[in-house]
Amino acid sequence: MGPKDDPEAFLLTFEQVASATRWPPKQQATILARYLTGTIQTAYHGLPTIEAQDYGRVKAAVINMLDITPGNGYLPGFRPQIIAQEMKDTCWRWLQTDRHSATEVAK
Repeated sequence: MGPKDDPEAFLLTFEQVASATRWPPKQQATILARYLTGTIQTAYHGLPTIEAQDYGRVKAAVINMLDITPGNGYLPGFRPQIIAQEMKDTCWRWLQTDRHSATEVAK
């Protein structure tokens, strides 16, 4: 996760991949650690060894380090980058020229 990534979207994606690939819960924090950079990596390295092996504790440390709270301008569970990406994907599917003529797209 880099400085330009949305941490909530990154963690959500990580959790979905971990679930889909059936990574054992005890290995998830260690796998996640490989992808952390900057201040997020600092938060991870600041954890005691036992806590650094617990994904829930690592996630809490990341959220705490970045001061992510529902009061920061978004409603709980609202992820604007995810919604924007879904809208973009929908638009591209709709604009496929093999399915819609230029006249249909212009309407």
